[in-house]
Amino acid sequence: MQQDKIKFHYKVLKDIFHIRAERIGPKGNSCLDGAKACNLNDNCKKFRSMYISPCTARVSASEICNRRKCHRALRQFFDRVPAKYTYGMLFCSCRDMACIERRRQMIVPICSYQDDEKPNCLSLAETCKTNYICRSRLADFITNCQPEPRSISGCLRQNYAACLLAYSGLIGTVITPNYIDSTGISVAPWCTCNGSGNQKEECDEFHNFFKDNRCFKNAIQAFGNGTDVNVWFTGAAEEHNNEKKHKQIQDELAIQVLKGRSEPLERPLSCGSML
Repeated sequence: MQQDKIKFHYKVLKDIFHIRAERIGPKGNSCLDGAKACNLNDNCKKFRSMYISPCTARVSASEICNRRKCHRALRQFFDRVPAKYTYGMLFCSCRDMACIERRRQMIVPICSYQDDEKPNCLSLAETCKTNYICRSRLADFITNCQPEPRSISGCLRQNYAACLLAYSGLIGTVITPNYIDSTGISVAPWCTCNGSGNQKEECDEFHNFFKDNRCFKNAIQAFGNGTDVNVWFTGAAEEHNNEKKHKQIQDELAIQVLKGRSEPLERPLSCGSML
């Protein structure tokens, strides 16, 4: 089922790539183009309004919004609106600050992302672990965005579509990530590794899996630039050769998630101990 969904996304996104390659110009704001495209589609416009409303409605003098409702509405947006619209706003390519800020503001971070204080990343991961939706989606992200330095694509699974799909699935959970700088495409959850004590290395590994993830960054760049279409889904021969290896990794990770184990896998999987 998940594989069929990824294949569907690949077909849709391959068409998007060709469209975007034609549209992107030296002065284009692809994030603005993405927002305009969403407003012209009834389904996208509807679900976008459904998350903007709770994410911007102040609850009281001390509460700027109802985060639980905001997160739920964001999950519905990414689950029910086609990727050709959601990705056009979330992974758009930027060349100026106005575009970068529009991309960062896409998920209404003042409600869905930021907080008065940053929790410790390990504590945030533990909170995620107690929620089935968050836990399973974090497992998907770790599996499908696993970097591989020996791979041209930068991804162990050689599948950019699966990586971006897994990332978008995290939005609307307690692990909700967002863009964290004004120049690049680094992302991270709202958390810090300060005060981690003897778990600092483990905490940094978790945080850097988002912030410095070559697989994920390459996937965003490929989508935003309208290039590297062929690496979105490997050819049949390569997929067949890697199928057993990928399935074994995924099955072992699933066992960890279901049993709450923290033993390392035979092939080290970054952040596996977080699940």
